[in-house]
Amino acid sequence: MARLTLDDDGFRLDEGSHELCRGSRRIRLAEKPFRVLLALKKADGSVVTRDVLRKRLWSDDTFVDFDNNLNSAVTSLRRALGDSAAAPRYIETIPRVGYRLLARKRSLGSRRSLALWAVGTVLMTIAVAGVSMWSRPDAPESAALSPARPQALSLIRRGKYLHARYLTGRGNEDLLAARAAFREAFALDPGHAMALAEEGDVLMDMSFAGLIVFRDGVTQARAVSERALSVEPENVPALRVMAMAALFLDWDLAASRKWLDRATAGASAQDARTALAAATYFSAAGDHEAAIAEAERAVALDPAAYYVRADLAFFYLAAGLNERAAEEATRVIEVAPEFPPAHVFAVLANERLARWDEAAQSAQVLLHMGWAPGTEPERIDGAEPKDVVAFWRHWDLERIRTRAEAVSAGELALSLGLRHAALGNRAQALDHLELAFAHRAPLLVFLPSFPELYTLRSEPRFEKLLQRVHRGGIGSALSAPDIRSPLFPGAALVDVE
Repeated sequence: MARLTLDDDGFRLDEGSHELCRGSRRIRLAEKPFRVLLALKKADGSVVTRDVLRKRLWSDDTFVDFDNNLNSAVTSLRRALGDSAAAPRYIETIPRVGYRLLARKRSLGSRRSLALWAVGTVLMTIAVAGVSMWSRPDAPESAALSPARPQALSLIRRGKYLHARYLTGRGNEDLLAARAAFREAFALDPGHAMALAEEGDVLMDMSFAGLIVFRDGVTQARAVSERALSVEPENVPALRVMAMAALFLDWDLAASRKWLDRATAGASAQDARTALAAATYFSAAGDHEAAIAEAERAVALDPAAYYVRADLAFFYLAAGLNERAAEEATRVIEVAPEFPPAHVFAVLANERLARWDEAAQSAQVLLHMGWAPGTEPERIDGAEPKDVVAFWRHWDLERIRTRAEAVSAGELALSLGLRHAALGNRAQALDHLELAFAHRAPLLVFLPSFPELYTLRSEPRFEKLLQRVHRGGIGSALSAPDIRSPLFPGAALVDVE
């Protein structure tokens, strides 16, 4: 019985039993994930194209959706290895080409959780409130930085590099290191705004990635942006952060629009992030046509950024343009097959279009990504596509409930409200949304846009809630209810927002 060692840390592949073994742990691989791993192993670090894998997995006379089925096989394999596309230790995705097995002499170590997946499960399934709008550090460097401070300039360049690398899924440590670099640069050269403005952008990403309590992170981002503007009043990144802080922290659409008008006034504002910030504002305001126009402009400015396209899919969903949303989500999945928001949007769009096979494929990917390795439920194998989608929705709701002690009350209430709405539990959804309002959940400002809430728009309770968020703003919010709310039985919540 042949055994092929995968690394020096104990992982090995048993070809005879199709099992992945490490110590006493044994995970039996399904046929296609096993054949993918064998092909990658035998390539010894070289890229194996998707076409080659297709021919290895299916005969020429087989008619299936090769791309989605191959994506599912690779996802299952990564789950068994405890690996992910966002932070690959074994299997690296070569966009639009194929995959390769990374260096064999590598210890597994501890695997970081997907930051964006944490955003999707704790805050909501919304890419626009994830990494997307804070996608890439601005390319131009401020001419105001003194040439007498070359070390500060070097630190800023390093911070930008680390920030950009974080956005490729390399790890949260890059985001933290980027912030440290910007802070050190400002300490060396406190007379200029660039380091502060860049730190503000990083703090926004840290908030969305779950590295800092959301409200605290955005509050800190606003503070450093205010300092940047005191030095350079028209600094575009700082103005953009101020616009989003007014939107999320204050629910103040008028103030957010004023900051955005300043941010978009100059030629230097012609970048994808600023366009996405404008789209975000319009989406919160319920102007879906304007949101789509800005998001499409963002895609034109940065067509290779899959997270920008994911935002566009969200805006299409909010406008009820389900066909276009499904197409955009599919484009994202083609280049980033394990990007969770794209699969969530694909489920929503295809569910609305009654394309249950396509919806079930993305639901299964999300299940495999969220389950512990080797514990995926066997009962979904062979189930009807519509039942697979329903199974994922109920599983996702239960998973959020189990995280009750790990998140703030506002975040939890909003997440549960969205999931109950998607399941058709109207009364429970409205109860949780009202609790999210009472706890001032910042992202409740997107009430007009969450596609999960579409069926609630005719409800008087929903309309009243929408008016309270957008007309009264945060100042009219209810006082926080008793944290022993019956909506969260057994959960001792701390409102840290």
